[in-house]
Amino acid sequence: MAEMTSILDCMIHGKAYAAFAPSPPVLEELCLHGISMLGIARCGDGYQVVRRAPAFSHISICIEGQSEVLAGGRWLPFRAGMINPAPKGRAHGQRAVGQRWEFLWLSFLEGARWVPVLTRFEGPFFASSELLVMAAKMLCRETMGGERLSAGMRQACVSMVTAMLDEILGTAAAFPDPRLSRVWKLVAERPAHPWRVQELAAKATLSVEQFRRLCYRDFGHSPSEHLLQLRMGHACALLRMSNLTVAEVARRVGYANGFAFSQAFRRHVGCPPGTWRRQRYKRHQE
Repeated sequence: MAEMTSILDCMIHGKAYAAFAPSPPVLEELCLHGISMLGIARCGDGYQVVRRAPAFSHISICIEGQSEVLAGGRWLPFRAGMINPAPKGRAHGQRAVGQRWEFLWLSFLEGARWVPVLTRFEGPFFASSELLVMAAKMLCRETMGGERLSAGMRQACVSMVTAMLDEILGTAAAFPDPRLSRVWKLVAERPAHPWRVQELAAKATLSVEQFRRLCYRDFGHSPSEHLLQLRMGHACALLRMSNLTVAEVARRVGYANGFAFSQAFRRHVGCPPGTWRRQRYKRHQE
């Protein structure tokens, strides 16, 4: 069986035997930290996915069994304990080898601190990921038939996921100035606030010019562009995982009216928010 989606230019053969993702409250909390989706998949021989021009950045972690990943134009072994970074726009793929393969995957919003460093890696590598996998399984356990997590346990697991991502991908060293991380974390937590560059610079205890220079250094673009990326990423997550109207999504990401939001969304993503949502729903149904 084969499926072709023009949106992600992605070809999938076979089916995962089972896939588990967190409940909506958990996903919303993950989005505040720049993680758009997290899931655990169990599949077997015959499963294969190839993305020639992926529109998002993500990583996969092999938990059990063996597979192969497409990196640099070659199929490479992907064994338990290995991490495979997959930056946006770089062709990649993965396929099961054997009867059982279990893996964890995380996809990131534009502007997440892990996105810029993914391009540093040329293929899969070994890393200590046991704590990350354990926390991810806890976050998914409600959909795997377990009990609902308390708010405190959910926050602890999300914190463990982000801390282990920092350790594995080295992003703690990638952003040596904690003032930027602190400010953009605040923006991610309050996307509806009418942020201005002057206010952001003040919260970072920097002049506007210093703040702009550091943003270009660490992100490759201006503070205004980074603010837009964070808002659009959060909007995409809300459109995909909630039934909120476009106007409600607009308010939650800092736009006073749906028209202004739709115009900005079209410029950033390439289509209106309603169209984007229908395309994602159609792809999920297929």
